[in-house]
Amino acid sequence: MITLRRRTLADVDEPVALADNKKIADNLCDRFPNPYTHEDAEYYIKLCRRDRWELSRAVELDGKIVGCISLSRENDVSAKTSELGYWIGENFWGRGIATAAVKKICTFGFEELGLVRIFAIVSEKNFASMRVLEKCGFEREGRLRKAIFKNGAIQDAFLYSRIV
Repeated sequence: MITLRRRTLADVDEPVALADNKKIADNLCDRFPNPYTHEDAEYYIKLCRRDRWELSRAVELDGKIVGCISLSRENDVSAKTSELGYWIGENFWGRGIATAAVKKICTFGFEELGLVRIFAIVSEKNFASMRVLEKCGFEREGRLRKAIFKNGAIQDAFLYSRIV
């Protein structure tokens, strides 16, 4: 069973060992660095503690961190909307952990934060993430043509959302 919990500065070693992986970074925004260092982990944890719009949680399996998940709240007229982001360590892929984590954070977002829309933007090559989102009740809203520039290549992306 997985749990989601707040990250602390003590949560640096496990995530760094998992996140310092090009296969993970290739499917995330460039603000997720590769290589991923202790300094990067500390910076992000401190940022989330200060930023009331960024809700980040460690994804734990049997008491060990196996990934991270976040809701980045929009503001102004989009204040009831958040962007979903997540990653799971490669050794834990294919076990349903991402699906369980997405379901949990969406429930929290809708029930506790009062969100009405959660969305995710996924690279056209990230089939596993598309499947996770679809299993969690997200619908594909459309193709964002030439929306991503990653590793020197232009890619399309897909916009997924879940609405209450």
